[in-house]
Amino acid sequence: MLAAGRRKVTKGAWTAQFHEASMIVFDLDTTYQFAFVTLGSLYARNTEELNTHFKSVARVLEPGGLYILDWCVQFGQTPAFSDDGQSWRMEKDGIVVEVNDTLSSIDAAEQIVREVATLNVEDCGKTLTISSSDLRRVM
Repeated sequence: MLAAGRRKVTKGAWTAQFHEASMIVFDLDTTYQFAFVTLGSLYARNTEELNTHFKSVARVLEPGGLYILDWCVQFGQTPAFSDDGQSWRMEKDGIVVEVNDTLSSIDAAEQIVREVATLNVEDCGKTLTISSSDLRRVM
């Protein structure tokens, strides 16, 4: 993702700094006006890690700076908490991709869930399945 972001910035009129580090605890040499977490990619495993993340962001974000969490906040019980989860299918040029993503509550008080994501790809008669299972705290 960092490489893709760097390519896009160099092609456009934008400037950006990219850092590879833990998203839970980090410190940078400078402060910034903007921080952005994309596509729900903040995977804090518990409230302590989430608080540590927010403290890390507070250290590097200038006063009045903007912090955006994209697709990270769950508002109540969402369809993803059902047994069926969320799924979608895409097809292009004979390649079929099916994605299934489910969340199961592990600890309601701490808002800890198990997220299981499965990606099935069919390409010219070959099938590839990629699956991950992670514990994380929803926000």
